[in-house]
Amino acid sequence: MNSDEQEAGENLPELTAASLNSLKTAGPWMFFIGVLGFISCGVVLIFGVLMMAAVDFLSEFAGDKGLLIGMVYIGTAVFCFFVSRFLVVAASNIRALKNSASAEILESALKNIASYWKLSGIACAAGIVLALIGIIITII
Repeated sequence: MNSDEQEAGENLPELTAASLNSLKTAGPWMFFIGVLGFISCGVVLIFGVLMMAAVDFLSEFAGDKGLLIGMVYIGTAVFCFFVSRFLVVAASNIRALKNSASAEILESALKNIASYWKLSGIACAAGIVLALIGIIITII
C-alpha cells in the first residue's frame, strides 16, 4: 500500500455492524436482479438471432436493416450479460462475508458493485444519446 492509500484509508470510517448487515440484506436482491438480467439477456439474444435468421422475411418490413437490428440485439445481450455478472459476483461475495468477514471479500464485493453502476451509467448515457439521435433523424 502506498502512502496515498494509507492516508485515504486513515480518513475513512470503519464499517459498522449495521452497515454490514444492510449490505448482507441487499446481497440476495442483487443476486435476484442479476439472475433476471441473465434471463433478459437470453431472451434478447434469442430475438437477435431470430431476427438475423429471418432477414429475408423481414426485408419486406424493415428493408435491409434486419441484419443490423439483429446485431444490435446481440450486442445488447452481451453488454447486459456483463452488467448482470457484476451483480451476481457481488452477491456471491456478500454471501461469502457471512462465513468469513474478510476485508478482501468486502473489497471485491464493493468493486463489483461499483463496476455494475459504472456500466449502468454508461448504458443510460448511451441510451439518452441514441434516443436524441433517433429524434433528430426522425425530425430531419
